[in-house]
Amino acid sequence: MAAAAAAAQCRSPRCAAERRGFRRELDSWRHRLMHCVDCEPEELTDWSMDENCSFCNLQREADSRGRKRDSELETWMRENHRSTAACTPPTEDVPATKDCVPSLDSSQSTPTEELSSQGQSNTEKIEYQAENYLNTLFRKKEMSTKRKSYSVEYKKGIVEDSWGQNLTVFCKEKMLSMRLVRKWRAEYGNLIEQVDKGNAKKRKCGSGRQPLFSELEDLICEWVVDRRAKASVVNRAQIQEFALAMAPQFDIAPEDFKASQHWLDNFLQRSELSLRRSTTLFRLEDTQVIKRALAFKSFIDDADFSKYNLSNMIAMDETAVFMGQSSQTTIEQRGASLAYIPSTAYESARVSCILAIRLDGTKIPPLIISKGKKEKIERILGVFILETEKAWATQAVIRKWVDLMLPLVMRGSQRGLLVWDAASTHRAKDMKTFLQERKIDQIMIPAGMTAYLHTLDIAINKPFKDNLHMEINDYVENRMERNQCGNFVKPKLQEVVTWVKNSWEKITDSCIANALRAGYLDKKYSFKDSAIAKHERFGPLILKEMESQEIHQEIQELDGYDDVPEDDDMIVIE
Repeated sequence: MAAAAAAAQCRSPRCAAERRGFRRELDSWRHRLMHCVDCEPEELTDWSMDENCSFCNLQREADSRGRKRDSELETWMRENHRSTAACTPPTEDVPATKDCVPSLDSSQSTPTEELSSQGQSNTEKIEYQAENYLNTLFRKKEMSTKRKSYSVEYKKGIVEDSWGQNLTVFCKEKMLSMRLVRKWRAEYGNLIEQVDKGNAKKRKCGSGRQPLFSELEDLICEWVVDRRAKASVVNRAQIQEFALAMAPQFDIAPEDFKASQHWLDNFLQRSELSLRRSTTLFRLEDTQVIKRALAFKSFIDDADFSKYNLSNMIAMDETAVFMGQSSQTTIEQRGASLAYIPSTAYESARVSCILAIRLDGTKIPPLIISKGKKEKIERILGVFILETEKAWATQAVIRKWVDLMLPLVMRGSQRGLLVWDAASTHRAKDMKTFLQERKIDQIMIPAGMTAYLHTLDIAINKPFKDNLHMEINDYVENRMERNQCGNFVKPKLQEVVTWVKNSWEKITDSCIANALRAGYLDKKYSFKDSAIAKHERFGPLILKEMESQEIHQEIQELDGYDDVPEDDDMIVIE
């Protein structure tokens, strides 16, 4: 800086040539700074004038050539501002061009005019204008370096907020390009449609990088669907092996496609596939499930529910309650090597519980079957207790429960109805004779169809077990006791009664109504509203079979109809 100051004071031809060289370097540096992508505006916020620097202190009152250079620099900056005002600003789709420099608007030039009217020096005007110019430059470059993405909901809100406003002022406030807002306005109808459909993603459907081997992946997806339709196992290794075998058919060289683990992970994610554990819901063949579901529907349709009182119609199920069966899942930090969950240490200790609801939507108090020698039913905290030798729901236990819930004395001549699964105790001849003597009919869920048709299995047992796990967790954390040796004490029967009572009370009326609808026991709803008809796998097959049976029945009725001659007398029997 000292050498430059000395050169500025010297008027020799050599020094003048050096000054011209400095000015060229300054102009070159200025243009590079305008298009520098990695520049950070925070580094220039502390910039200030240096009186000893000839490049900062542009005014040379004693030198007429200095004044001329000041006026030339100011004229050059103003012309640059005018020429760049018509440049296309950077948008979401079009980045800023290298020849486009942000211009100073009227709001930025007004303070300069005010300073000029107040008679301030030419150097202060240039300093003020240059500072605003650089701030605008860096702000625009920072906005243009990163390509932003906006959600559909955000675009819709911007369009609605811009109605009735000055678009130029609005875009400056939101720091958006006018071209982008106009584009969103033109697509406003499409934005509303996407928001209504719940498609508020940042990317449009189909955007982004496409798979390199889309045809191969489509073939793999069809192969996976075909194998799963046949209930065949598909694992990751089989997919990789099949992909490598099919790659040559699409002219894919072995060095271009390795069927790596990384590709397999991305393929599963793109195709919405995942590794699943086998469930117990598909023990029967598809044809058997469809046949038994339609047989159950026909039986319910033919049953005359009008001869029963809804309070005498009961759906029941037996379930086990383990004393140490607390929740086995918890939130833990990722990468943790140990996720310990305490328990009562009595996971194998259990009692049996009979849950039941009436078809009028009311709950029946549970019956807990525990080990003991008392064969008389007691009631504790609103829950019935019965002690047996093995705590199982035997025929003797069920008979006592039936006499308790459907007493013949209370029903009189009205018949009762039980809806339960095809357990061995329910199918026994002695049980059928017992029910006939007490004027109780039964609807038995077909074997293997409990998970699809049984009211309690569909919508009540799981929430009851979830509530039970919460009760056990609360007991483990707050009330669990230890003996003198430091071991956990087995929960008392009174504690188990409290668990069952609280868990059963949390079952709401809406949950019961949903269970009756899902089990096709509520005549207000059709079979299409049941759980089996809405099943993602069996539902369409069952509905299709229903339609074919209805069409076949209509054809049979038409074939059996004979035309009656007009001369014959027709007798209408009402």
